[in-house]
Amino acid sequence: MCDEADFSARQVGVMVVNFRCPHDTLACLGALSRLFTAPRRIVVVDNGSGDGSTEVLEKELAATSMQPRPELLALPDNLGFSGGNNAALRLLLQDSGCRAFWLLNSDAMPESFALDALCARLNALPRPGACGSLLVHTRGVGRVQCMSGGRLNRFFGTTRHLGGGLDTNAACAIPSATVEARLDYVCGASLLVSRAAVERVGLLDEVYFLYYEDVEWGIRMRRAGFDLGYAARSLVRHKEGGATGATSGPEGAQPVRSRFIDYLMLRNRMWLMRANYPLALPCVIASYLGVAARRCHRGQTDRLGLVVRAAWHGFVGRMGRPAAEEERSA
Repeated sequence: MCDEADFSARQVGVMVVNFRCPHDTLACLGALSRLFTAPRRIVVVDNGSGDGSTEVLEKELAATSMQPRPELLALPDNLGFSGGNNAALRLLLQDSGCRAFWLLNSDAMPESFALDALCARLNALPRPGACGSLLVHTRGVGRVQCMSGGRLNRFFGTTRHLGGGLDTNAACAIPSATVEARLDYVCGASLLVSRAAVERVGLLDEVYFLYYEDVEWGIRMRRAGFDLGYAARSLVRHKEGGATGATSGPEGAQPVRSRFIDYLMLRNRMWLMRANYPLALPCVIASYLGVAARRCHRGQTDRLGLVVRAAWHGFVGRMGRPAAEEERSA
């Protein structure tokens, strides 16, 4: 039974970050318009796309009859996943009527009851921090990307999505509490976070730019005593890779990573462990030998320098948005 501390979908601020994929973003907004309960506000962030995305979105949003009418926040530069979402969070935090915030990828398509289910599960947690959806691959039928989020290996810094590859019906049969007992972080593709958690632990850490920022947020929330949840009835179809430029792989497979994405994931993994689990660094460093061996096995010997450079930058804390020359060399 709800008490006065509970909130509903009508008190949620939604944020969708666009980077050079306005058609995905508009499709996501179309799905939001079909939600069973409309949120309080929707903020679309154009993350310095510089490709005409802002103009496309301005035109479409001006003509929409959607309620609430999405607000467009155009940033001059690409601030990454964390910076783009933080810009929206700072705006929505000024609205005292927003009691929770839904981070939703631009390449995600929520089903009509997705937000209501997230709210119900987050309200049910003893100390509501964040709650995730049942993410299902867009390609193919009924294959799970993850159940809310995943596990962090505290020796090597690798992550593993919970329920990846399961049939959707099988995943729905697993109790939320069973998933939550194993949950270290909520995937940022669909993440509902309470205002109390944001005000207590702070915004996403922008030094990550892209990848692992949701993992780090989960670590902070857990350490602050907040609970992480899983709403099995919150079904969200996710293209995966559409918002980052990675090429979608076969159903149930990881997207094919560009050199730049490979660099960011390896760099950020090293920094996450150095900052949060420094005693594990010998194991983490040793694991990068395995990374190099796998790149050789895949015929990617041209990435060995990238692996070394990413590990070193993460180790010494060369973080944030990589310089233009680093993007080109990656």
